[in-house]
Amino acid sequence: MKRMLIAVAAVACLMTVAAHADEIQWHESFEAAQQAALQSGKPIMVDFWEHGCGWCDKLDEDTYSAPEVIAKAAEFEPVKVNGRVRSDLETRYAISGYPSIKFLAASGVVIHEVTGYMLPEPFLVEMDQALKAHEALKKAAELEEQYAANPVDGSLALQIADAYRTCSQRAKAAEYAGKAVELAGEDGGMRSQGLLIQGMSLAELGELEQAIPALSSFVEENPESEAIWKAKLYLGFCYLQLDQGAKGVPLLEDIVNNTPADARVHVMAQRFIQWYQMNAQ
Repeated sequence: MKRMLIAVAAVACLMTVAAHADEIQWHESFEAAQQAALQSGKPIMVDFWEHGCGWCDKLDEDTYSAPEVIAKAAEFEPVKVNGRVRSDLETRYAISGYPSIKFLAASGVVIHEVTGYMLPEPFLVEMDQALKAHEALKKAAELEEQYAANPVDGSLALQIADAYRTCSQRAKAAEYAGKAVELAGEDGGMRSQGLLIQGMSLAELGELEQAIPALSSFVEENPESEAIWKAKLYLGFCYLQLDQGAKGVPLLEDIVNNTPADARVHVMAQRFIQWYQMNAQ
């Protein structure tokens, strides 16, 4: 009888484990997820949701239930946060719509983010990008220590800038890209990469007037570079935001009339022009 009870208990335990393997293991609170991340070294995946959000429900039904997403979620410390209940976190992470997924380092800094509903396959891509960003953040910290010992190494500064840009730390990316430009000397490649990272990062930070000189220099100095289309996209965006359509629209039209390797650049240029024309009416 005793053996039978032990066997039943063992089966029940296995069934419980199997049941849990069929779903993402969400932490009970943001603080619990953060504490777990500090111990495990994994990034945090925060799903901000609210009651009555149909797309939040659909994300649960279609995406979070997918076996491949469940498996990938094990590489994170996942937690669901009702943004209307945790208004402190809603404000801290600038949540403007639901669902919003923020991928964080254990410190709480955002390293990647996703807004809105996604099917499993593209969501997996975003999860992989978040893992890549988490590794980049750790790499940046290690490289910064090396740079502190040798602050005239422009190549190292550029590596740090690239790592910080990968994990969405735009202010740091712009700072180190600027250092790389200053230290480039006659190294045209270092200067060009530094200008591009600096300009794009500043533009994304909303520091448009500071971004324009870096982006303009990149465009002027690298007419044959494939990255020129991305630089023109950002430069055109900056001019439109500053209501300088006479400078911005031609840059964007140049993209539309050509075929950049990155189709997203072409699409975004079209959207920026349409947005500007609508607001100019």
